[in-house]
Amino acid sequence: MGFFDALLSGAEAELVGSQQVHQAFGDILGGTSLGGMQGLLDHLSQGGLGPAVQAWTQGGQHPAISPALIQQVLGDQHIQHFAAAMGISTTQVVQELSQHLPALAQAHAATLPI
Repeated sequence: MGFFDALLSGAEAELVGSQQVHQAFGDILGGTSLGGMQGLLDHLSQGGLGPAVQAWTQGGQHPAISPALIQQVLGDQHIQHFAAAMGISTTQVVQELSQHLPALAQAHAATLPI
């Protein structure tokens, strides 16, 4: 079971899991130069993933992005930080992010003021 899966396990996941994961991942992001979830999304957008990020945050379809692309856009420094903070390998980090970033981005967008 991965980091995000562990946070999202159980029947309550659909009700509160996104908020819990968003907060936990936000805490991890706070220790990076990205400056939080919005900084991560901005970094991904500037790295060529703008259409995917836009779709995620606007509640549209969630286009998948490959672990290799996550690695390429975020770079080793951020991936290594996430791995250390989550207690998982860098390979697991990029796999987890490729699977869960769409939901995290959507949860983040839902917390923004209109």
